[in-house]
Amino acid sequence: MKNRFQKKIFWAINKLLFWLPAVMYMALIYHLSSAPPPQTARAFPVLFEIKVLHIIEYAGLAALILFAVHNTADLPFKWAAAYSIMLTYIYGLTDELHQVFVPCRGPSLIDPFANLAAAYLAMAAVYYLRGKTNRRRRS
Repeated sequence: MKNRFQKKIFWAINKLLFWLPAVMYMALIYHLSSAPPPQTARAFPVLFEIKVLHIIEYAGLAALILFAVHNTADLPFKWAAAYSIMLTYIYGLTDELHQVFVPCRGPSLIDPFANLAAAYLAMAAVYYLRGKTNRRRRS
């Protein structure tokens, strides 16, 4: 039988494991923004000066953060989504600050707003998909 301390350690490790995908994805974003963009990234379309790849990248991050928040905090969806949007936006700001110090890269005033839009789009998609699955279960 496990003692109370072992149970608390197991509980904490379980909670931290839910954050691992988001943290690994953040590390990947950091790594990719530490070098000049590859040719494949330049091939993605740009709409209204917003790179579509940026939207996809940060929507994925917002979804992973939502997964972590949902599984580690007892919050209603709207609060979990709000925290996910906020954390995604803050990480995007730190990424833009990081790019100030990277040769051949530079910060953009538009990118943080693209990150925010991506996070909102991800939350809207999750909300819509949650509604569809809930309706299907009730039928």
